[in-house]
Amino acid sequence: MVELPAHGTRWPHELSGGQLQRVAIARSLVIQPAVLLFDEPLSNLDAQLRTHMRVEIRQIQKSLGLTAVYVTHDQEEALAISDRIAVLRGGKIEQVGSPEAIYRTPQTAFVGSFMGATNMLPGVVGTYDGVTTAVTAGGAALRVQGQVGAAGDKVLLSIRPETLRIVTGDNTGAPRLTVRLTMREFLGPILRLHATLPDGAAIRIAALGGQDVPVTPGGELAVAYDPAQIIAYPAA
Repeated sequence: MVELPAHGTRWPHELSGGQLQRVAIARSLVIQPAVLLFDEPLSNLDAQLRTHMRVEIRQIQKSLGLTAVYVTHDQEEALAISDRIAVLRGGKIEQVGSPEAIYRTPQTAFVGSFMGATNMLPGVVGTYDGVTTAVTAGGAALRVQGQVGAAGDKVLLSIRPETLRIVTGDNTGAPRLTVRLTMREFLGPILRLHATLPDGAAIRIAALGGQDVPVTPGGELAVAYDPAQIIAYPAA
């Protein structure tokens, strides 16, 4: 079950880190537990092996129908392996929900910033037109879906980098921001862009690695956004 054929005669020092983790899992499973607790089981493995092992753990858990409590500080690991996630802060639960709910509709600014990268921008509420609310943030005027407060209220806007789209023409009706590119990071499948808003506030944009970026650092870039994908929290 843990994919260790012909390893039964080996001593622990003859096994790799991943193989030792498989032995630990086998020792836990052989007593047929009702609940299995994983306390950061992959923290000592390299990134590639961690990804492989979390898939194996998930497959074993599902095939046996076990209830497993999995503790981790790796947000990607939590999103990938869980049916339900509880985000704890200072010993108290901030939010419980499916991975999709935790990531897409975080109930607090802490959950939003802790679970994945996001842009947190302080803003001031303007007028509500019945559909969207105007919010000034970073020296720019944005529209946020729904009524997020009364005029003059201070809010914190959460904008995921992957919800921002580079605009290379005028063929989109989506609202947009003008940012100044400061740095680009090529990460293979993802291109991470660092930019600033008109008042100098930092903002990050995530694009597909093969997408064309029409400007170099120092140049202005237009990015489109969806008002429904911006989350506004009351300012602390």
